[in-house]
Amino acid sequence: MPGAQSKEVPKEVPKEGIKNAAAEAEANKLVKLFGATSFLTVVSGAMLFSARQAIASKQFKDVNDLTLFLTRLSSVGALMEFLLNPIIGKLADTYGRKAFLPIGNLAVMVVRLLLFFNPEKKWPLILEQGVSIPLVTSYFTLYRAALADTVEGPAFVKANASISGFIGLSVIAGPLFADQIMRRADPKFCYLLSVMFAGTSFAMLSTQYKETLPEDKRKDLVLSDMQPFSFTQLMQTRVLQRLMLATGLQSFSEGRSMNDVWSIYMKSDLGWDYTTINKFVGLVGLSLVVSAPLGKPMIQAMGMRTMTTFSNACNMMSLLAAAMVPPFHMFGPTVAMTLGQIIGIPGGRKRDAIESLIMKIGKREGYGNGFVSGCMMNFRAVISIIGPLMFGAAYTWGKKRNYPQLPFIIGFLTILASEGVFRSLGDDELGLDANGQTKEEKSS
Repeated sequence: MPGAQSKEVPKEVPKEGIKNAAAEAEANKLVKLFGATSFLTVVSGAMLFSARQAIASKQFKDVNDLTLFLTRLSSVGALMEFLLNPIIGKLADTYGRKAFLPIGNLAVMVVRLLLFFNPEKKWPLILEQGVSIPLVTSYFTLYRAALADTVEGPAFVKANASISGFIGLSVIAGPLFADQIMRRADPKFCYLLSVMFAGTSFAMLSTQYKETLPEDKRKDLVLSDMQPFSFTQLMQTRVLQRLMLATGLQSFSEGRSMNDVWSIYMKSDLGWDYTTINKFVGLVGLSLVVSAPLGKPMIQAMGMRTMTTFSNACNMMSLLAAAMVPPFHMFGPTVAMTLGQIIGIPGGRKRDAIESLIMKIGKREGYGNGFVSGCMMNFRAVISIIGPLMFGAAYTWGKKRNYPQLPFIIGFLTILASEGVFRSLGDDELGLDANGQTKEEKSS
Protein backbone atom coordinates (compact mmCIF):
# COMPACT_ATOMS: atom_id res chain seq x y z
CA MET A 1 0.00 0.00 0.00
CA PRO A 2 1.52 3.35 -1.03
CA GLY A 3 2.85 5.38 1.90
CA ALA A 4 2.58 2.47 4.33
CA GLN A 5 5.67 1.68 6.33
CA SER A 6 6.97 -1.82 5.90
CA LYS A 7 7.41 -3.79 9.08
CA GLU A 8 10.82 -5.31 9.63
CA VAL A 9 10.79 -8.97 10.43
CA PRO A 10 13.10 -9.49 13.44
CA LYS A 11 16.03 -11.69 12.64
CA GLU A 12 16.29 -14.89 14.58
CA VAL A 13 19.30 -14.93 16.86
CA PRO A 14 21.39 -18.06 16.20
CA LYS A 15 21.19 -20.58 19.00
CA GLU A 16 24.99 -20.68 19.14
CA GLY A 17 25.07 -16.93 19.75
CA ILE A 18 22.56 -17.23 22.60
CA LYS A 19 24.59 -20.03 24.10
CA ASN A 20 27.85 -18.04 23.89
CA ALA A 21 26.21 -14.94 25.38
CA ALA A 22 24.83 -16.96 28.30
CA ALA A 23 28.21 -18.57 28.87
CA GLU A 24 29.95 -15.19 28.86
CA ALA A 25 27.42 -13.78 31.35
CA GLU A 26 28.01 -16.75 33.64
CA ALA A 27 31.78 -16.32 33.27
CA ASN A 28 31.46 -12.65 34.28
CA LYS A 29 29.72 -13.70 37.50
CA LEU A 30 32.51 -16.18 38.21
CA VAL A 31 35.16 -13.53 37.53
CA LYS A 32 33.58 -11.24 40.14
CA LEU A 33 33.42 -14.00 42.75
CA PHE A 34 36.81 -15.55 42.04
CA GLY A 35 38.36 -12.11 41.68
CA ALA A 36 37.27 -11.23 45.22
CA THR A 37 38.18 -14.62 46.75
CA SER A 38 41.51 -14.71 44.88
CA PHE A 39 42.33 -11.26 46.25
CA LEU A 40 41.57 -12.40 49.80
CA THR A 41 43.35 -15.74 49.40
CA VAL A 42 46.49 -14.27 47.86
CA VAL A 43 46.69 -11.21 50.11
CA SER A 44 46.67 -13.59 53.08
CA GLY A 45 49.86 -15.13 51.68
CA ALA A 46 51.48 -12.05 50.09
CA MET A 47 51.66 -10.30 53.45
CA LEU A 48 53.87 -13.13 54.72
CA PHE A 49 56.64 -12.59 52.14
CA SER A 50 58.86 -10.77 54.63
CA ALA A 51 57.08 -11.84 57.84
CA ARG A 52 58.01 -15.49 57.30
CA GLN A 53 61.66 -14.58 56.86
CA ALA A 54 61.56 -12.28 59.90
CA ILE A 55 60.15 -15.03 62.12
CA ALA A 56 62.46 -17.76 60.79
CA SER A 57 65.57 -15.55 60.98
CA LYS A 58 65.26 -15.44 64.77
CA GLN A 59 66.14 -19.14 64.78
CA PHE A 60 69.10 -18.93 62.37
CA LYS A 61 72.25 -16.87 62.74
CA ASP A 62 73.79 -17.82 59.39
CA VAL A 63 72.08 -16.52 56.21
CA ASN A 64 73.03 -19.65 54.26
CA ASP A 65 71.34 -21.86 56.87
CA LEU A 66 68.25 -19.63 56.72
CA THR A 67 68.21 -19.84 52.91
CA LEU A 68 68.44 -23.62 52.91
CA PHE A 69 65.74 -23.94 55.57
CA LEU A 70 63.25 -21.70 53.75
CA THR A 71 63.88 -23.17 50.30
CA ARG A 72 63.56 -26.70 51.69
CA LEU A 73 60.27 -25.67 53.29
CA SER A 74 59.03 -24.55 49.88
CA SER A 75 60.03 -27.90 48.43
CA VAL A 76 58.18 -29.76 51.20
CA GLY A 77 55.04 -27.75 50.41
CA ALA A 78 55.42 -28.51 46.71
CA LEU A 79 55.86 -32.22 47.49
CA MET A 80 52.58 -32.22 49.43
CA GLU A 81 50.96 -30.36 46.53
CA PHE A 82 52.28 -33.04 44.16
CA LEU A 83 50.59 -35.74 46.24
CA LEU A 84 47.27 -34.02 46.95
CA ASN A 85 46.48 -31.93 43.87
CA PRO A 86 45.45 -34.77 41.50
CA ILE A 87 43.23 -36.25 44.21
CA ILE A 88 41.30 -33.00 44.68
CA GLY A 89 41.13 -32.31 40.94
CA LYS A 90 39.70 -35.76 40.21
CA LEU A 91 37.25 -35.64 43.12
CA ALA A 92 36.00 -32.29 41.83
CA ASP A 93 35.46 -33.79 38.37
CA THR A 94 33.38 -36.56 39.97
CA TYR A 95 31.44 -34.75 42.70
CA GLY A 96 31.54 -31.13 41.55
CA ARG A 97 33.64 -28.08 42.46
CA LYS A 98 31.61 -26.60 45.32
CA ALA A 99 32.61 -28.98 48.11
CA PHE A 100 36.34 -28.59 47.44
CA LEU A 101 36.86 -24.92 46.52
CA PRO A 102 36.86 -23.58 50.15
CA ILE A 103 39.20 -26.27 51.58
CA GLY A 104 42.39 -24.28 51.00
CA ASN A 105 41.21 -21.26 52.97
CA LEU A 106 39.99 -23.45 55.81
CA ALA A 107 43.42 -25.09 56.05
CA VAL A 108 45.14 -21.69 56.01
CA MET A 109 43.02 -20.50 58.93
CA VAL A 110 44.04 -23.48 61.07
CA VAL A 111 47.79 -23.70 60.40
CA ARG A 112 48.47 -19.96 60.47
CA LEU A 113 46.59 -19.60 63.72
CA LEU A 114 48.82 -22.32 65.17
CA LEU A 115 51.89 -20.42 63.96
CA PHE A 116 50.61 -17.20 65.50
CA PHE A 117 50.50 -18.87 68.92
CA ASN A 118 53.87 -20.66 68.44
CA PRO A 119 56.16 -18.29 66.49
CA GLU A 120 59.31 -19.33 68.36
CA LYS A 121 59.12 -22.96 67.20
CA LYS A 122 60.06 -24.55 63.88
CA TRP A 123 57.26 -27.12 63.60
CA PRO A 124 54.50 -24.52 62.96
CA LEU A 125 56.57 -23.05 60.11
CA ILE A 126 56.99 -26.51 58.60
CA LEU A 127 53.31 -27.39 59.11
CA GLU A 128 52.15 -24.08 57.65
CA GLN A 129 54.10 -24.57 54.43
CA GLY A 130 53.33 -28.28 54.19
CA VAL A 131 49.57 -27.72 54.48
CA SER A 132 48.85 -24.28 53.04
CA ILE A 133 50.81 -24.63 49.79
CA PRO A 134 49.03 -27.73 48.43
CA LEU A 135 45.55 -26.79 49.59
CA VAL A 136 45.72 -23.17 48.45
CA THR A 137 46.99 -24.50 45.11
CA SER A 138 43.86 -26.67 44.93
CA TYR A 139 41.79 -23.47 45.03
CA PHE A 140 43.56 -22.17 41.91
CA THR A 141 43.19 -25.55 40.21
CA LEU A 142 39.46 -25.60 40.85
CA TYR A 143 38.62 -22.01 40.00
CA ARG A 144 40.32 -22.50 36.61
CA ALA A 145 38.34 -25.71 36.13
CA ALA A 146 35.13 -23.84 36.99
CA LEU A 147 35.96 -21.19 34.39
CA ALA A 148 36.70 -23.89 31.82
CA ASP A 149 33.30 -25.45 32.60
CA THR A 150 31.77 -22.24 31.28
CA VAL A 151 34.02 -20.81 28.55
CA GLU A 152 37.10 -21.79 26.54
CA GLY A 153 39.68 -20.32 24.17
CA PRO A 154 40.03 -16.50 24.16
CA ALA A 155 37.08 -16.10 26.54
CA PHE A 156 38.87 -18.32 29.06
CA VAL A 157 42.08 -16.28 28.63
CA LYS A 158 40.15 -13.04 29.18
CA ALA A 159 38.38 -14.33 32.30
CA ASN A 160 41.55 -15.78 33.79
CA ALA A 161 43.45 -12.56 33.07
CA SER A 162 40.74 -10.50 34.78
CA ILE A 163 41.14 -12.59 37.92
CA SER A 164 44.90 -12.12 37.66
CA GLY A 165 44.29 -8.40 38.00
CA PHE A 166 42.71 -8.98 41.41
CA ILE A 167 45.66 -11.19 42.32
CA GLY A 168 48.01 -8.38 41.32
CA LEU A 169 46.15 -5.98 43.61
CA SER A 170 46.53 -8.47 46.46
CA VAL A 171 50.28 -8.66 45.88
CA ILE A 172 50.36 -4.87 46.20
CA ALA A 173 48.16 -4.75 49.29
CA GLY A 174 49.72 -7.68 51.15
CA PRO A 175 53.15 -6.11 51.72
CA LEU A 176 51.52 -2.80 52.66
CA PHE A 177 49.50 -4.53 55.38
CA ALA A 178 52.60 -6.40 56.51
CA ASP A 179 54.67 -3.21 56.62
CA GLN A 180 52.13 -1.44 58.83
CA ILE A 181 52.03 -4.40 61.22
CA MET A 182 55.80 -4.99 61.34
CA ARG A 183 56.42 -1.31 62.10
CA ARG A 184 54.25 -1.52 65.21
CA ALA A 185 54.21 -5.12 66.39
CA ASP A 186 55.74 -8.57 66.16
CA PRO A 187 55.67 -10.15 62.65
CA LYS A 188 53.50 -12.96 64.05
CA PHE A 189 50.50 -10.60 63.91
CA CYS A 190 50.75 -10.76 60.11
CA TYR A 191 49.64 -14.38 60.47
CA LEU A 192 46.65 -13.35 62.55
CA LEU A 193 45.46 -10.87 59.91
CA SER A 194 46.11 -13.54 57.28
CA VAL A 195 43.64 -15.81 59.08
CA MET A 196 40.99 -13.10 58.90
CA PHE A 197 41.43 -12.66 55.13
CA ALA A 198 41.34 -16.40 54.52
CA GLY A 199 38.21 -16.71 56.67
CA THR A 200 36.40 -14.10 54.58
CA SER A 201 37.33 -15.92 51.37
CA PHE A 202 36.16 -19.21 52.89
CA ALA A 203 32.77 -17.68 53.76
CA MET A 204 32.29 -16.23 50.26
CA LEU A 205 33.14 -19.48 48.48
CA SER A 206 30.90 -21.48 50.79
CA THR A 207 27.85 -19.25 50.32
CA GLN A 208 28.10 -17.58 46.90
CA TYR A 209 29.55 -20.14 44.49
CA LYS A 210 26.98 -22.00 42.39
CA GLU A 211 28.06 -25.32 40.94
CA THR A 212 29.36 -25.03 37.36
CA LEU A 213 29.74 -28.74 36.61
CA PRO A 214 26.40 -30.36 35.69
CA GLU A 215 25.85 -33.95 36.81
CA ASP A 216 25.70 -35.22 33.23
CA LYS A 217 29.22 -33.89 32.57
CA ARG A 218 30.88 -35.40 35.62
CA LYS A 219 33.50 -38.09 35.20
CA ASP A 220 33.64 -41.51 36.78
CA LEU A 221 35.96 -41.82 39.76
CA VAL A 222 39.04 -43.65 38.47
CA LEU A 223 41.61 -44.24 41.21
CA SER A 224 44.52 -44.38 38.77
CA ASP A 225 43.76 -40.76 37.81
CA MET A 226 44.38 -39.72 41.42
CA GLN A 227 47.97 -40.87 41.68
CA PRO A 228 50.51 -38.02 41.59
CA PHE A 229 51.96 -38.98 38.21
CA SER A 230 48.52 -38.87 36.57
CA PHE A 231 49.75 -35.91 34.50
CA THR A 232 51.67 -38.45 32.40
CA GLN A 233 48.28 -39.56 31.00
CA LEU A 234 47.85 -36.07 29.58
CA MET A 235 51.34 -36.21 28.07
CA GLN A 236 50.75 -39.21 25.81
CA THR A 237 50.72 -37.15 22.62
CA ARG A 238 53.69 -35.18 21.31
CA VAL A 239 51.83 -31.85 21.33
CA LEU A 240 50.51 -32.03 24.89
CA GLN A 241 53.81 -33.41 26.12
CA ARG A 242 55.75 -30.44 24.76
CA LEU A 243 53.16 -27.87 25.79
CA MET A 244 53.26 -29.21 29.34
CA LEU A 245 57.06 -29.16 29.36
CA ALA A 246 57.08 -25.61 28.00
CA THR A 247 54.76 -24.24 30.70
CA GLY A 248 56.62 -26.23 33.35
CA LEU A 249 59.92 -24.64 32.36
CA GLN A 250 58.24 -21.22 32.36
CA SER A 251 57.25 -21.72 35.99
CA PHE A 252 60.80 -22.49 37.18
CA SER A 253 61.59 -18.80 37.69
CA GLU A 254 58.25 -17.89 39.29
CA GLY A 255 57.70 -16.88 42.89
CA ARG A 256 57.05 -20.38 44.18
CA SER A 257 60.65 -21.35 43.43
CA MET A 258 62.39 -18.02 43.97
CA ASN A 259 60.45 -16.02 46.60
CA ASP A 260 62.72 -16.99 49.47
CA VAL A 261 65.86 -16.34 47.44
CA TRP A 262 64.51 -12.94 46.36
CA SER A 263 63.72 -12.01 49.96
CA ILE A 264 67.08 -13.11 51.37
CA TYR A 265 69.00 -11.55 48.46
CA MET A 266 67.33 -8.17 49.03
CA LYS A 267 67.89 -8.29 52.80
CA SER A 268 71.36 -9.81 52.94
CA ASP A 269 73.05 -8.61 49.74
CA LEU A 270 71.29 -5.38 48.83
CA GLY A 271 70.94 -4.30 52.46
CA TRP A 272 67.26 -3.39 52.12
CA ASP A 273 65.12 -3.20 55.24
CA TYR A 274 61.73 -4.93 55.39
CA THR A 275 59.91 -1.72 54.50
CA THR A 276 61.86 -1.42 51.24
CA ILE A 277 61.38 -5.11 50.51
CA ASN A 278 57.63 -4.79 51.02
CA LYS A 279 57.56 -1.82 48.64
CA PHE A 280 59.38 -3.85 46.00
CA VAL A 281 56.90 -6.71 46.38
CA GLY A 282 54.16 -4.12 45.95
CA LEU A 283 55.82 -3.11 42.64
CA VAL A 284 55.66 -6.77 41.60
CA GLY A 285 51.93 -6.72 42.35
CA LEU A 286 51.50 -3.51 40.36
CA SER A 287 53.12 -5.17 37.36
CA LEU A 288 50.59 -8.01 37.65
CA VAL A 289 47.71 -5.53 37.71
CA VAL A 290 49.02 -3.74 34.63
CA SER A 291 49.62 -7.01 32.76
CA ALA A 292 46.22 -8.54 33.62
CA PRO A 293 44.21 -6.94 30.79
CA LEU A 294 46.98 -7.48 28.24
CA GLY A 295 46.47 -11.23 27.68
CA LYS A 296 43.65 -11.31 25.15
CA PRO A 297 44.70 -8.10 23.23
CA MET A 298 48.26 -9.44 22.94
CA ILE A 299 47.00 -12.77 21.60
CA GLN A 300 44.70 -11.02 19.12
CA ALA A 301 47.43 -8.65 17.95
CA MET A 302 50.37 -11.07 17.85
CA GLY A 303 48.87 -14.53 17.77
CA MET A 304 49.44 -17.22 20.39
CA ARG A 305 52.94 -18.07 19.22
CA THR A 306 54.45 -14.58 18.97
CA MET A 307 52.68 -13.44 22.16
CA THR A 308 54.26 -16.30 24.11
CA THR A 309 57.71 -15.54 22.67
CA PHE A 310 57.38 -11.83 23.45
CA SER A 311 56.27 -12.55 27.03
CA ASN A 312 59.14 -15.00 27.52
CA ALA A 313 61.61 -12.40 26.21
CA CYS A 314 60.31 -9.79 28.67
CA ASN A 315 60.77 -12.20 31.57
CA MET A 316 64.29 -13.09 30.45
CA MET A 317 65.25 -9.42 30.26
CA SER A 318 63.77 -8.86 33.72
CA LEU A 319 65.95 -11.61 35.19
CA LEU A 320 69.04 -10.29 33.43
CA ALA A 321 68.37 -6.91 35.03
CA ALA A 322 68.21 -8.54 38.48
CA ALA A 323 71.47 -10.37 37.69
CA MET A 324 73.14 -6.99 36.98
CA VAL A 325 74.48 -8.08 33.60
CA PRO A 326 75.64 -5.34 31.20
CA PRO A 327 74.23 -2.79 30.59
CA PHE A 328 72.04 -3.04 33.71
CA HIS A 329 75.07 -3.04 36.04
CA MET A 330 75.59 0.66 35.26
CA PHE A 331 72.38 1.70 37.04
CA GLY A 332 72.98 0.17 40.45
CA PRO A 333 70.84 -2.52 42.10
CA THR A 334 67.78 -0.43 43.01
CA VAL A 335 67.31 1.07 39.55
CA ALA A 336 68.18 -2.20 37.81
CA MET A 337 65.66 -4.19 39.89
CA THR A 338 62.98 -1.56 39.23
CA LEU A 339 63.72 -1.52 35.49
CA GLY A 340 63.54 -5.30 35.49
CA GLN A 341 60.04 -5.25 36.93
CA ILE A 342 58.88 -2.66 34.39
CA ILE A 343 60.37 -4.58 31.46
CA GLY A 344 58.81 -7.78 32.76
CA ILE A 345 55.21 -6.46 32.83
CA PRO A 346 54.10 -8.19 29.58
CA GLY A 347 55.79 -11.34 30.85
CA GLY A 348 53.02 -11.74 33.40
CA ARG A 349 50.85 -13.22 30.62
CA LYS A 350 53.45 -15.74 29.42
CA ARG A 351 51.37 -18.83 30.23
CA ASP A 352 48.00 -17.61 28.92
CA ALA A 353 48.30 -18.98 25.39
CA ILE A 354 49.93 -22.28 26.32
CA GLU A 355 47.46 -23.00 29.14
CA SER A 356 44.53 -22.18 26.87
CA LEU A 357 45.86 -24.62 24.26
CA ILE A 358 46.39 -27.35 26.86
CA MET A 359 42.85 -26.94 28.22
CA LYS A 360 41.36 -26.96 24.72
CA ILE A 361 43.35 -29.95 23.42
CA GLY A 362 42.87 -31.87 26.68
CA LYS A 363 39.11 -31.35 26.55
CA ARG A 364 39.09 -32.50 22.93
CA GLU A 365 40.89 -35.67 24.03
CA GLY A 366 38.05 -36.39 26.49
CA TYR A 367 39.62 -35.32 29.79
CA GLY A 368 37.68 -33.38 32.43
CA ASN A 369 38.63 -29.74 32.99
CA GLY A 370 39.43 -30.42 36.64
CA PHE A 371 41.74 -33.26 35.63
CA VAL A 372 43.52 -31.17 32.98
CA SER A 373 43.88 -28.18 35.31
CA GLY A 374 45.09 -30.51 38.07
CA CYS A 375 47.63 -32.07 35.70
CA MET A 376 49.08 -28.68 34.84
CA MET A 377 49.32 -27.71 38.49
CA ASN A 378 50.79 -31.06 39.46
CA PHE A 379 53.42 -31.00 36.75
CA ARG A 380 54.38 -27.53 37.95
CA ALA A 381 54.48 -28.95 41.47
CA VAL A 382 57.34 -31.17 40.32
CA ILE A 383 59.12 -27.99 39.21
CA SER A 384 58.30 -26.39 42.57
CA ILE A 385 59.92 -29.31 44.39
CA ILE A 386 63.13 -29.01 42.38
CA GLY A 387 63.16 -25.23 41.92
CA PRO A 388 63.61 -23.97 45.51
CA LEU A 389 66.35 -26.53 46.16
CA MET A 390 68.09 -25.61 42.92
CA PHE A 391 67.87 -21.86 43.43
CA GLY A 392 68.76 -22.13 47.13
CA ALA A 393 71.89 -24.13 46.27
CA ALA A 394 72.73 -21.69 43.46
CA TYR A 395 72.39 -18.74 45.82
CA THR A 396 74.64 -20.21 48.54
CA TRP A 397 77.19 -21.38 45.93
CA GLY A 398 77.15 -18.01 44.18
CA LYS A 399 77.34 -16.04 47.43
CA LYS A 400 80.52 -17.85 48.45
CA ARG A 401 81.99 -16.74 45.10
CA ASN A 402 80.75 -13.16 45.42
CA TYR A 403 77.97 -13.56 42.86
CA PRO A 404 74.68 -14.09 44.70
CA GLN A 405 72.79 -13.12 41.51
CA LEU A 406 73.48 -16.58 40.04
CA PRO A 407 69.88 -17.81 40.57
CA PHE A 408 68.62 -15.12 38.19
CA ILE A 409 70.96 -16.35 35.43
CA ILE A 410 69.65 -19.88 35.93
CA GLY A 411 66.07 -18.57 35.78
CA PHE A 412 66.91 -16.89 32.47
CA LEU A 413 68.14 -20.21 31.07
CA THR A 414 64.98 -22.09 32.11
CA ILE A 415 62.77 -19.60 30.22
CA LEU A 416 65.07 -19.83 27.20
CA ALA A 417 64.67 -23.62 27.29
CA SER A 418 60.87 -23.23 27.50
CA GLU A 419 60.87 -21.06 24.40
CA GLY A 420 62.90 -23.69 22.52
CA VAL A 421 60.44 -26.45 23.45
CA PHE A 422 57.42 -24.35 22.45
CA ARG A 423 59.01 -23.39 19.13
CA SER A 424 59.54 -27.07 18.29
CA LEU A 425 55.76 -27.36 17.67
CA GLY A 426 54.36 -26.31 14.31
CA ASP A 427 51.25 -24.22 13.71
CA ASP A 428 49.36 -27.21 12.32
CA GLU A 429 50.09 -29.25 15.45
CA LEU A 430 48.75 -26.45 17.64
CA GLY A 431 45.71 -25.79 15.43
CA LEU A 432 46.90 -22.28 14.55
CA ASP A 433 46.69 -20.42 11.27
CA ALA A 434 49.53 -18.45 9.66
CA ASN A 435 48.81 -15.54 12.05
CA GLY A 436 48.97 -17.73 15.12
CA GLN A 437 45.21 -17.56 15.74
CA THR A 438 42.78 -20.38 16.44
CA LYS A 439 39.40 -20.59 14.70
CA GLU A 440 37.65 -19.30 17.83
CA GLU A 441 39.96 -16.30 17.94
CA LYS A 442 39.32 -15.48 14.30
CA SER A 443 35.57 -15.48 14.84
CA SER A 444 35.61 -13.57 18.13
